[in-house]
Amino acid sequence: MHSGPISRAARLRARFVTVFAVIISFGTGPAMAAKYYVDNRLGDLKPEQVVTVTDPKPTQFLLEFQTDGVANAKATKVVKPLAATAITERHVFAELAEQPVPSKSLLTIVFNNVTEKGAAGKGFKTGLTFGLAALQIADRYQVHFELLQGPGVAPIACDIEHAFIMTMGKKEDPSIGIPVKNTDVGIKMIINQVMAHGVNCLAGKMTPTAAPAGQ
Repeated sequence: MHSGPISRAARLRARFVTVFAVIISFGTGPAMAAKYYVDNRLGDLKPEQVVTVTDPKPTQFLLEFQTDGVANAKATKVVKPLAATAITERHVFAELAEQPVPSKSLLTIVFNNVTEKGAAGKGFKTGLTFGLAALQIADRYQVHFELLQGPGVAPIACDIEHAFIMTMGKKEDPSIGIPVKNTDVGIKMIINQVMAHGVNCLAGKMTPTAAPAGQ
């Protein structure tokens, strides 16, 4: 049976969030219940921020997911289709192609998960104290977008940062970020927000067809 992209993301949640496996092993009592947040500093792209590309062109699309700068092929297989869907919804490109396109346009994205050092030790401490030692861990994402519009044209680039936060031994605290039900919801939100801001940034640097929305 074919599984959709979100179910595949669920199978990789341990690769996205540093210490889930460590913490789950210590039990699921109320004091140990994990809470998940998406960092709220990036947020959704606001309508007034949207840049419209009046004549979108096809582009070849490459994406590599990394964990601390090292290629993660399994996570790439999960993230790439989710990213492609989010990019397509922005209407910046007429098509995202797997193979080279006639114009030689190429969109490359490197999605690097920077894990928190010592996170496993924090999870172990929380487990041994049955949640009395409050825990907060962040997985950070540094995402580099680069677009080559064709031969002889200088590439344009944008960089977007985001974060996924998990707490244990704490009450829900919206000041930490946007509360989400689980890792699947959080991962999809992060990908959607990062792709929206990233390709919108590229659209603002494209020439000669980019124009602010509403004009």
